[in-house]
Amino acid sequence: MTVGDAELRGRARIRWEIRRGTRAELSFLAEGVGEDLQVEGPLVSRWRREGADVIVELGGETKGLVDLDLRWSVAAPPGAEASVPLPTLAPHEVFRSDAAVQIARDGEIDVRPELSGWSPIASVQLPEWAEGLVEGTPTAAFSRARSSEGSASLELLRLEPVPGPPMVVDVADVLVATTDEGRAVMRARFEIRNERASHLLVMPPPGMRPVGVTVAGRHVRPSVVEGGALRIPLKRSIETVQGALTVPVTVGLVGEGEAWARRERRELALPAVDAPVSVGRVTLVLPPRYRSRLEPGQGAVVDDFDRGDEVGYGLRDDGQVARADQLFARAVDAWNDNDFEATQAELDDLAELGAHGGNVAGLQANVDLVRPRELVSRWEPAPEEAMATDSVVYDFEDDEMAPMKSRSISSRRPARPAPPPASALERRIRARARARSGEKKAQFERSKSKAKQYKDEGNYEAAAEEYRRAIEDSRDLDALEDEESVEYEFEADQLEGELRAVEAAAAEDPGGGEAESGGGGDEGGDSELLPRDGEFDLVSAAVVAWLGLDEPDSELEPETEPETEPPVETEPETVATVAKDPPEPLAGAVVRVPWAGEVVRYQVLLLEAGEQRGLRIDARKATSTLDRRGRWSR
Repeated sequence: MTVGDAELRGRARIRWEIRRGTRAELSFLAEGVGEDLQVEGPLVSRWRREGADVIVELGGETKGLVDLDLRWSVAAPPGAEASVPLPTLAPHEVFRSDAAVQIARDGEIDVRPELSGWSPIASVQLPEWAEGLVEGTPTAAFSRARSSEGSASLELLRLEPVPGPPMVVDVADVLVATTDEGRAVMRARFEIRNERASHLLVMPPPGMRPVGVTVAGRHVRPSVVEGGALRIPLKRSIETVQGALTVPVTVGLVGEGEAWARRERRELALPAVDAPVSVGRVTLVLPPRYRSRLEPGQGAVVDDFDRGDEVGYGLRDDGQVARADQLFARAVDAWNDNDFEATQAELDDLAELGAHGGNVAGLQANVDLVRPRELVSRWEPAPEEAMATDSVVYDFEDDEMAPMKSRSISSRRPARPAPPPASALERRIRARARARSGEKKAQFERSKSKAKQYKDEGNYEAAAEEYRRAIEDSRDLDALEDEESVEYEFEADQLEGELRAVEAAAAEDPGGGEAESGGGGDEGGDSELLPRDGEFDLVSAAVVAWLGLDEPDSELEPETEPETEPPVETEPETVATVAKDPPEPLAGAVVRVPWAGEVVRYQVLLLEAGEQRGLRIDARKATSTLDRRGRWSR
């Protein structure tokens, strides 16, 4: 089945093997295949549908192999999530029929198979005559040894963007200090959730000019557009299983204004941005010896801020915030490069720094999602006592039927339960990481090729090293696959066998010589889960039916992270230095905001894009002084 954006296209091959007598007509059940079903084959004379059954008339009395090729399509249902039953193809009047199905996609719709009674296989385990039926990119394959009950459907997951602004400022955090002469220094930090914007426009308050801008901890040079607004380049937010990450933008501003009177009433102008702001928080440091006459609850004055952990990783020291910005920027770069070990190392450094919050938790959740899973085979030989139900075995007195004995493709069973289904968001994050893994895949193929070359040359130590490297790469690639795919798990099983073979050969012939690997490390059992000469497939591969004319009524047997102490809250003395590690001085990138006077906190909600809000200041100069504990004394 190939899942497209508008329709699901099916192709199937059904093969009969007529071992006794001849047949001029064949029939099979076909449910869920659509009204445009087409049946073709070199021996087909004509065909017709009678309800859910399809009757095929052959060109004459026929014996041996008969192949039918089927095509059909069904419309893809609308909606973000939908379920489509898997088509059913079942030959009539047969001893038994093995089957397999392969799923592919060639559009934006993701597909999650929900197949009860089927076992996952690698695409290379499909028989040669069953390959190439899907028309898109194969994503998973499954097999079934006999007719079985249970639901079989395809869950379709479609990304439907929610209309909204290209970016949103989750929190705008402004720290501003003034002197009684009217000089002011301001640091504005915007936590931006950027979906598709390329720039952020920041309009400074009247009379203030920029002295430094950083984006995600890195110094940038904005352009100035008409009207004096700063045009700051942005990166898009990374999507995580806990939501999109925010991009921190920090702007340093200085300016001159009117001197303060002994009794001062004025408006504090704030920077405006071309994006809606969910929460705006302002920390105003009054000039020395000035006391605010506004109490919490008057206007926008508050005792303390909400959502403190959303700004600056929950850190209160601006130097630590700057360090955290640099570490997190490197973690994001490593994630985009699929270097998950480096990403985790940067996140560990952030944890040691005491940084937390939504950004750290979201990126950590992504890393946990794509960490290499333990490569434990899902398959193990079925125990002897289970053969009666796990394999369909026929005993015939006629030696002609001997090849049919014990030819079940489920003679191996899962050794571990299937992982829980991932959400649509988790699958999309894996898919994006998988799309960035081209170099890893090329490295994996190079290691396999080198290992085979060294093995053929008798250089067993070098071959073993390449096999180990390829197995490690298969672990990394397997972590990026969806839970129904066993492609790299199968590759790892094969490579493990090859590795054991060359290690054994090296031990027997330390001086060199060709290793007798025994067919790719297939020790103690078949190297293929499915017999290459077995005829099977359904929907995207084929169905094989052995037709017994002497016993037309024959029936199949019935199916039986460490805790850290919170950082000490201290009043920061400087706004973050925005230098890379190791530190490099950046001109104009350091904004010092002195904490010399009383602190007043303001909080406003839901600012529209471009809105430049002013906050009321009502203060009076006192004859007392402010000690280090924030208490006034004569």
